[in-house]
Amino acid sequence: MAITLPAPVLDFSVLIRSDFSDDDVWEEVREAAVAEVWETPSEPFVADLTVVDDDAFDKVSVNDFVSAAEGSDHSVVFVADAKTMSDPDHPILAIDTSEEPGATFRVVPSSMWAVQNNVALGNLFFSELAEQARQTSDNTIR
Repeated sequence: MAITLPAPVLDFSVLIRSDFSDDDVWEEVREAAVAEVWETPSEPFVADLTVVDDDAFDKVSVNDFVSAAEGSDHSVVFVADAKTMSDPDHPILAIDTSEEPGATFRVVPSSMWAVQNNVALGNLFFSELAEQARQTSDNTIR
């Protein structure tokens, strides 16, 4: 399936909805993923995300996202897929599109800021975060 990702904006990553089974859960996931997190009293941390809610991405595969990101500045694509919508923790799928294309792990929405910020700023490589996720029982960063 040929898809086109939105052009990257500054250090923003994309969060793409690929499961349209539950609008209420999607709203919950989206809001939690972009929520401000106050780790310090001076300013909040926020995942810099371009949110895409377009049924053209319904049930798109990891390989299709990797192909769509080829030649772009997207180093990671975040996807709210069927597991995101059905799992009580709503873990978002993180897909590596540059270092090891197709490698994945999951991240709960409340930790999106840490994963997205570190990848976008080059503080951590996708592979380092994937290794952290592999240390958990469900391959998910919390």
